[in-house]
Amino acid sequence: MTIEPIICYLKPLSDEEINAINKYWTLKDECNEEFKYTMKEIDSQHGTECKKVSSLIKKTTCMAQTPSFICSDCKQAIPARNRSEFVRRLSSSSFQCQGCEKKQLDSLREESIKILLNFLDSQLNKLDYYSKLSYIDKLVLSAILSNGYQERKPIITHDTRMYVSGSENVDNSTLSRLAGLGALVKIHELPEEIQLAEMRVYGRSSGQFYRKTRNGYRPQKNPLAIEKGIYFSLPAGFNNSSEFFAKIYDDITNGGITTEEIAELKQLVVDIRAENFYRLIEHISQEFKLEISNSVPLSALLIHLSENYALTKCCYTFYFFVEKVIVYIYKNNPDSYSRPHLFTKFVSNYIQEVQDNGWELKLTRQLPETIFTSNLEALVSRSFIDGHFNWHSLTANEVIEHWLSKVSIRDCPNSPLLA
Repeated sequence: MTIEPIICYLKPLSDEEINAINKYWTLKDECNEEFKYTMKEIDSQHGTECKKVSSLIKKTTCMAQTPSFICSDCKQAIPARNRSEFVRRLSSSSFQCQGCEKKQLDSLREESIKILLNFLDSQLNKLDYYSKLSYIDKLVLSAILSNGYQERKPIITHDTRMYVSGSENVDNSTLSRLAGLGALVKIHELPEEIQLAEMRVYGRSSGQFYRKTRNGYRPQKNPLAIEKGIYFSLPAGFNNSSEFFAKIYDDITNGGITTEEIAELKQLVVDIRAENFYRLIEHISQEFKLEISNSVPLSALLIHLSENYALTKCCYTFYFFVEKVIVYIYKNNPDSYSRPHLFTKFVSNYIQEVQDNGWELKLTRQLPETIFTSNLEALVSRSFIDGHFNWHSLTANEVIEHWLSKVSIRDCPNSPLLA
């Protein structure tokens, strides 16, 4: 089928300019997808008074009597602005104008936003779990929500982990329990429908883009992007996390604690303190390249120390005896089996001597950078322990004593008081 171009002149032109433009849009008779003249040939056929055809084509458009030049939605005729577009449109069976395409994309984007919001709503479905929360549950949730929490954003992303209490054992057991209650929800993978919706909204499934700052381009998260990770889910009866946090914080500070929960509280504090002691031992072992066996005697020693001695004082004691162990090994060359146990033996013997003679550990040492204050420790220090912003200069027993002095104790039926 022979195509006859329909030329539209957008501005007043001279006869010579019109002639040049007509040549620009003239097709070869034998092929509708090739043009008869090159732009160089057109320019050479006209004098210098006529502008170059590359400038003249800005004053004209061209269309043909085919469906690809009529918008399939609004039915308006939309001409091509240059040869490349003209040939591309000829090879198409239909056409959609930019305005209609934008409307369609906007409609798809709005629909996709609803899909993303509805998906997150379905995942964070409010369950009636508040009455099942223990004192420790509320304490851990308070520590999580007071640490820059953002509504409908993960508290832990899939490639990171959160140190809520400072003890991995405490975190794992408590977070697992909260997940079982429905307070925490893990989003492992995004369904294909959700990935497609993110593509429509952001042009990429990750929902991440780069924003230029004074320090170069930095990755940014789009506000509706659904990240993989662990989310906090409000219980039924609460409108937002601020309202929920105010309630559970009031519970842990003014609501009292049951006698059964005291035992859990004591174990929580001891576990957190013991974890810090283990980190200190690991740091010393690496710093001095001394093997220290993670033995049952070491575990018993560290639990005893965590209950009865401040971490800063034990830090001084550990550094004092690690040097003595190294000197002893150098002088006596003990067998390979006994070497990893020497540090535990030296410290244990000294602590026994301290207790037998009624001495005290008085000297302190600054803790290494691997020992940090967790969100939970900071929250407890601020709420229950006057004069201390962390637990480092307190024993576990002192932490518990300060803590219980600020809360009322409620007896549980058939449960003896655990002092």
